[in-house]
Amino acid sequence: MRLRIALIAPLVLACGLAGPGVSNPPTAGPTPEATLTEAPTLAPTAPPTAAPTDSPPTDALEGPPDGLLAADGDPVAGQLGSFCWGDTCADGPFPRKDQLPILEASAGSELTLALGDETEFVDWSAVYAARSNDGGTELGTGEGPATTATFSSPPGGDWVIRVFVRFSDGDASYAWHVSVP
Repeated sequence: MRLRIALIAPLVLACGLAGPGVSNPPTAGPTPEATLTEAPTLAPTAPPTAAPTDSPPTDALEGPPDGLLAADGDPVAGQLGSFCWGDTCADGPFPRKDQLPILEASAGSELTLALGDETEFVDWSAVYAARSNDGGTELGTGEGPATTATFSSPPGGDWVIRVFVRFSDGDASYAWHVSVP
């Protein structure tokens, strides 16, 4: 029995099976069995295929229409903020003022909001503020049903205008960076 243990112990140590704390002596180089003579070959594989799934309805993926604000010229599409549209609701803060679409307006000019596909809304409110997350000063409110809303521009300055519209079955908020010289 002692002879067997004496022969097995060096073999266990040489194979690295002696356990933690026991190190194997370094070897001088690869053994002939470990030397590669040919590069391994890989068998071609078929590309993975996705299991068929039911696509969600298109209207569930879409949000409210673009909010377009015009001042003495072409309308500018606003940044969509929080909304509920169809079965989808999304919350989120508006980006910083320097990340919003820019609209230039004259002091005292009229601004007109329309929705991209002439969607009717029930009511609306517009405010302006120095930054995206400031409370804001009211520019106007209105009740509908309507497809446009008109209100006066803020005084001279560099502003964020936020407009909130409510639909019969949802709502949406939009924002612009408005420069009033």
